[in-house]
Amino acid sequence: MQLHEFIKPAVASGNYKKNQLGSRIKQWNRKALPENAIVILGVSNYEGQTNNLDVIRSELHTLFANGNNREIIDLGNIISLNEQDQSDVIAFLLNENQKTNSLLIILTEEQQYLSSYYRHSISKDLLIISEKLITNSKEEQLLKKKNSNLYYLGVQSYYLDPELCKKGRPVVCRLGQIRDGLYDTEPYFRMVTAAEIDLNAVRFSDFPQGENPNPNGLYAEELCQLAWFAGNSETLNCVVLNGYTHELSASETSLRLVAQAIWHILSGAESRQDYLPTKNPEKFKEIHLQNTKIPEQIIVYKSKLNGKHWLKFGKDDKIIPCTSKDMDELLQNNINDRIWSLMGLL
Repeated sequence: MQLHEFIKPAVASGNYKKNQLGSRIKQWNRKALPENAIVILGVSNYEGQTNNLDVIRSELHTLFANGNNREIIDLGNIISLNEQDQSDVIAFLLNENQKTNSLLIILTEEQQYLSSYYRHSISKDLLIISEKLITNSKEEQLLKKKNSNLYYLGVQSYYLDPELCKKGRPVVCRLGQIRDGLYDTEPYFRMVTAAEIDLNAVRFSDFPQGENPNPNGLYAEELCQLAWFAGNSETLNCVVLNGYTHELSASETSLRLVAQAIWHILSGAESRQDYLPTKNPEKFKEIHLQNTKIPEQIIVYKSKLNGKHWLKFGKDDKIIPCTSKDMDELLQNNINDRIWSLMGLL
């Protein structure tokens, strides 16, 4: 596939200071995809419009960079009136992206790309931030696959079908749980290789330009913190932001929030340490624990670089990410429901 046939370069304009992202972000050279970079891609709507993408970029370029550790490349926009073409290009990019160890950030109004790709992918680890458990038929098909590891954050209980939840057994973190413990959601981002952020999960007063506005939802600050977790995850290589309207009258405040969410992804990625206890044990401190609720010994790995925690247990040495708070509870012979769920024992 020749990407340049489908991708049109984004037009960068304006004079920016040295540390503003407008000076940091480079345009794609239309040759090989970059290695170990942060890659931004826009997707037009089916009418070929990119106006809101241009506004989002303009807002992003004025923000000041938080670090200079990774190259940031703007691929431009996929311009196609054909849904199949857009899906094929994104599927190709997702496959290529895994080879380059880059973080791909996709901006699109549509909500089917990741769920469509992951229905046919070997990897089934996907996190979706959404106010609803189901947003389209393709996600519903993915939910029904027993080998899918799906994690939903921000779901509002009155939109949650208990029967559907039983069929696919996705892990669901409701909006109220996020409000009670925002930082407890961070380990979920280390369980997946991709995340989809539906901006309709943000409440109307903070994001009035969603396709399906809702009076309740995430606060803007919560969205940005979750975006930072996504960028900072050692395992995640793709983030899709979708759900904003293509209307030309879109609120500048709404599009500014999208730009700020991207900034938080970039900020998280700049400070991430791509070390895992399974691959780089020398970077971790081992802590051996006993808990009467689990017969096997528990080993907690604490990163020497950023303090993140991982938990190993069971005969198959399953490793899951956790928080320092989880470790403290384990020391007190307690195991919270979230850890039980991630262990697959709930």
